[in-house]
Amino acid sequence: MRQDISLPKLNVLLKDFCSDECSADYSNKLKVASILWKEVKDSKNEKKYSRKLLDEHSHKIKNYRK
Repeated sequence: MRQDISLPKLNVLLKDFCSDECSADYSNKLKVASILWKEVKDSKNEKKYSRKLLDEHSHKIKNYRK
């Protein structure tokens, strides 16, 4: 079975999101990171985390805010 080459980028996004103090505002960090990853992966933008993603996709992650 071939490993998905995007997996390391997902791991970096997860680590960067969890390291961001803003991630403390969310009850399920892994779920939020996976939602953000899906958006990043499907876009033509750079495949990395930024706080801008929280604003751009707030409507998709609002249910996970504390």
